[in-house]
Amino acid sequence: MPAGSTYTPIATVTLTSTTTSLTISSIPQTYTDLAFTASMTTDADTANIILRFNNDSSTLYSATSLSGTGSTVTTYKESNQGRVLITTATASSNATVPGVLVGSVMNYANTTTNKTAIWRWNVPSATYPGVLGQVALYRSTSAITQINLIASGNNFTAGSTFTLYGITAA
Repeated sequence: MPAGSTYTPIATVTLTSTTTSLTISSIPQTYTDLAFTASMTTDADTANIILRFNNDSSTLYSATSLSGTGSTVTTYKESNQGRVLITTATASSNATVPGVLVGSVMNYANTTTNKTAIWRWNVPSATYPGVLGQVALYRSTSAITQINLIASGNNFTAGSTFTLYGITAA
């Protein structure tokens, strides 16, 4: 995602060791929307990748997903969850071929509306190769000040990178 005049890099985290989670905190409230990119590998080929805002695990999350492998299409919907399940397939246990996540969070600083997010996920996993498109709803009017990504059942490996951008209204 090119950083142009409306995209301002807020934070970049590059892992130097394995970890089960990645957190971006102290997100400034001066932008209209957020955009993010992640290039991640894991130390196992199957696990859940979970997203939370503000480290909130209350049942305020819903998501609708469409994924495909080139030969199979799958859809699923979850409501009233304590997280957004981005995928049950991981990034990739092949450290040379990372999974790529690209997305946006709209109106993240607005304190009168619920938050919506949309992303796409490319999974080069040997076990679960494919792509995923997902839209999520966080039914909270709280401003988003923190993004949490959690690798449940494995670890993100060293070299995995997450970059967060602030988007200024054009």
